[in-house]
Amino acid sequence: MTKTSDTTSSVIEHLYDVAVDPTSYERLLDFWADMMRLPEGADGQADGVEAALAQLSGHLERADRVLAQSMMAPPDESAASAVGAVHHAATFAINKSGTLISVNAPAALALGITNGARAADLPFEPGEVDRLMAETNRILKGNARATTVMCLRARDTERLIVAHMRLYRPLSDEPFVLCVTSEISWPAGFTAQMQQSFGLSLTEIDLLRHLAEGHSVNDIADLRARSRETVRVQIKSLLAKTGTRSQLELVRLALTTVEALFAADDGFTADALPQSALEPHSFLLKDGRNFDYVIQGDPNGRPVFFLPMDFGFIRLPPAIEAEARRRRLKFIVPIRPGYGRSSPIPAEADYLGRLCNDLLDLLDHLKVQRAPILSMGDDSLIALALYAVAPHRFPALLCCAGTMPISARAQHDRMGKWHRFIHSACVYTPQMLPFVVKAGAAMARRVGKKRFFESIYAGSPADIATFSLPDVRDALISGSDIMLSENFSGHETFARELTAKVVVDWETPLRMMEAAATSGTLKVQFYNGEQDPQIPPKTLAEFAEEYSWISFRTYPDAGQLVFYLKWRDVLTDLEAVV
Repeated sequence: MTKTSDTTSSVIEHLYDVAVDPTSYERLLDFWADMMRLPEGADGQADGVEAALAQLSGHLERADRVLAQSMMAPPDESAASAVGAVHHAATFAINKSGTLISVNAPAALALGITNGARAADLPFEPGEVDRLMAETNRILKGNARATTVMCLRARDTERLIVAHMRLYRPLSDEPFVLCVTSEISWPAGFTAQMQQSFGLSLTEIDLLRHLAEGHSVNDIADLRARSRETVRVQIKSLLAKTGTRSQLELVRLALTTVEALFAADDGFTADALPQSALEPHSFLLKDGRNFDYVIQGDPNGRPVFFLPMDFGFIRLPPAIEAEARRRRLKFIVPIRPGYGRSSPIPAEADYLGRLCNDLLDLLDHLKVQRAPILSMGDDSLIALALYAVAPHRFPALLCCAGTMPISARAQHDRMGKWHRFIHSACVYTPQMLPFVVKAGAAMARRVGKKRFFESIYAGSPADIATFSLPDVRDALISGSDIMLSENFSGHETFARELTAKVVVDWETPLRMMEAAATSGTLKVQFYNGEQDPQIPPKTLAEFAEEYSWISFRTYPDAGQLVFYLKWRDVLTDLEAVV
């Protein structure tokens, strides 16, 4: 950590101290005097102090408002009530064991956590979680009005996240610490309000969000893949359109709008970020069929082969795509045969074998010789089949909500009702499967994909919480148009693929992968939520015992949509293998 970042952190902590406890004002004065008292000739040190103070403008403005709201609730409320009272900032309640016993929607979006997460799941730099837990335990041992403020560094960035911590001792529940952070939730209507009031473009509104979230000009340039000069020009345009004179006034304007919208709407629905255009590319396969694909993240970055589950979730939410771009990751996303405009696999062909050949043709077309595979759901089986055909091309398989072949009746019986129904049709009544899948597509059209997905994940609170995040919901619903829309249904391909995954003999591919993983030439990493309706914890434990060469990372607060909640972990691991 640099001297400048140390100074910035200290200034923020002292100012928060005063906001919470005015009696600490003299301590702030003493600190300020020491900071500004520089020896003669210490020009470099003066530059450091100036740089530290320059980072505070937007950060402190929003932190002050977060604190004001957090202090309104009495300290004897339940965790759910205390957390639910904070609408515009990422907030969670943590107990002495480090379990996040209650989490609000902004925290799910900004921090990638839901109820039941562990402190270790928070996206902070190594060592920061230990500091948070030490402070939590210190507060829990203190008095009923204990409060404190911490500056924590976000993982993989230098950005500060401020946490205001306060002790609660409910009459009927265990004590907990309420943590209100400086991460913002943007209410529904914010985009429309800024467009209507100031004529801002979507690009300018996105820039305004970044400024209010505490990002520097350099951060924003990296996130948006633009030059620093371009970002500065855009900020000048923002200042002119809004009639503000500084970035601090810009942030104040944004936060005032946020508070007004939340006050006017008791529903507290968050606003989705604008999605980038998703234009499929096409090429002809060796047999003359058409094949579509999309590129997301950094078009010139390091390749990642993304297999997005048989629901066709080809679109990355804006936050994930922006981070992939910042990390220079190029997501190659195939639109599988029979979805969208990709020609279906001939009826007489070996489905899984031909699918693997088509996917390898795509990599050849893009001149990609080697790339890790990132899969979702039972596309882990497609990843397994691909590796068996061309092991030299895939150094790693990273499988979110990954599954292995279902080998026991008990594993089938443990599934949630939707997954159990489909799997049962595959295994026991394959002649019914096309009708079952077609009927599901008809239901989704009738009730809408939002209600359809909510029905599928109804037994997983974590998946419902993840799907309710506006950016995630919009990405899944719009991305899956390649599988099902008003004018198209890929139910025939869906049914063929389900059958192929069940009837294939996986023994040889599994032996190949085990040998490679054991020798260190292949990395196989699974990320599984313990609330996954397809692979519940007991089945996952059986997989871990049977396939000891796979590294399993589990999350108590996630389900089958684990990638959309824990994507920070996944992207970090991807960087190590691309």
